[in-house]
Amino acid sequence: MQVMKKILALTIILGIVFMSVPSLYADETSELILKLLIKKGIISQSEVNALKREIDKKTQKIPDVADIQSHVKKASWADKIKFKGDIRLRNEYQRPGSGAYVNRQRIRARAGLEVKIADNLKGGVMLATGGTDNARSTNQTLGDAFGTKPFDLDMAYLEWKPVNFMKIAGGKYKNPLYHPGDLLWDSDIRFEGVSSNIKYPLKEEFGIPANLMLNTGIFILDDLAIDKKNPWLYTIQAGLGSSLGDTFDFKSYVSYLDFAHIKGTRSGDFVPTTGRADGDDLYYYDYNILELSGDLTIHYLEQVGPKPFDVPITVFGDYAQNLADGAKRNAWELGVKLGNRPEKFADWRFIYNFRSLDKNSFPEEFPDADAFGGRPDGYGHETILSLGLTKNVWLEFDYYLFRDKSIGSDPNDKWGSIFQTDINAKF
Repeated sequence: MQVMKKILALTIILGIVFMSVPSLYADETSELILKLLIKKGIISQSEVNALKREIDKKTQKIPDVADIQSHVKKASWADKIKFKGDIRLRNEYQRPGSGAYVNRQRIRARAGLEVKIADNLKGGVMLATGGTDNARSTNQTLGDAFGTKPFDLDMAYLEWKPVNFMKIAGGKYKNPLYHPGDLLWDSDIRFEGVSSNIKYPLKEEFGIPANLMLNTGIFILDDLAIDKKNPWLYTIQAGLGSSLGDTFDFKSYVSYLDFAHIKGTRSGDFVPTTGRADGDDLYYYDYNILELSGDLTIHYLEQVGPKPFDVPITVFGDYAQNLADGAKRNAWELGVKLGNRPEKFADWRFIYNFRSLDKNSFPEEFPDADAFGGRPDGYGHETILSLGLTKNVWLEFDYYLFRDKSIGSDPNDKWGSIFQTDINAKF
């Protein structure tokens, strides 16, 4: 009879458990019944505890695929690695001031990884098309009977932030200097060396509503085994930035760039074509550049303008002069920008600038490769219109109208032009 009572009690307990799982301990009614059975001596407390442990094991939740993926992500480097890149398809029409017209189709592809190594240290590696030693071009012209296109190292760098307001980078990486346009530096150029960028807020410590900026760098231009006079670039930029209410933001910089050992260098990467050359066809002048640059952003339309005209307006300028003996030549640019680079459908951006570069004002290997054929000795206009097609995809029209200064002042002299139509996609 006692055995029958226990069997009956166990049956009741099992029924209670399976009806109440997974809320066995939260079910007050079940607990009361169990206590009553123990009090009547039908089943012991130890038997109840043993049965609960056995049921807990069998009803333990099995993790699903999402749980496993989440655990793996947290336990690995998956959340520390970012894959990024972009693709550009271009049709380019060139009408030089003299010579043959050119119409060509070009592509650019860049892809790489950015890795968070530690809380304040990251690194990156990027590959890009191009296949040449030209620092100003990662374009690849289509043709060659469907021939394959080369892919080369575009960036390899480490970036360390010892404190919140300071960044130190080394390797081969994007231009670390402030440059409001591409007057002096083509956007494809990747600097090689080491640099620091400081943006120190003065408000917290001194009560001044401004940021103090300081950019410095030492960059390798070439490694010549034949002598010790390797060309280097030493840079320092000091700047100040602030906001005037909610409507205006501005930045202004004064910079000094010393291209050491450029004069007379026998590096095959520095050969003057428009600038003055010595008897050996080497650079005749040194290049010690004083630069003044800055921009002013107006947010008025963002506050009161109707869509799609609720965009920021930025006015920017850049002036540089070569202080080397006998040169005293300058380069300058003025421009305006409406909007930001498109991120989604119906976003837009418009940029216009006028620029002028004298001979010997800057080393010929670095300014925008499309303006004046990439050589200092011209002046002209650039107009860019960008239109968002969908998320991270945009259409862009870029038009250059330029004239070589060496042509002269004859009104019959022709202006050259370049018209580029691009489809851009980033990922």
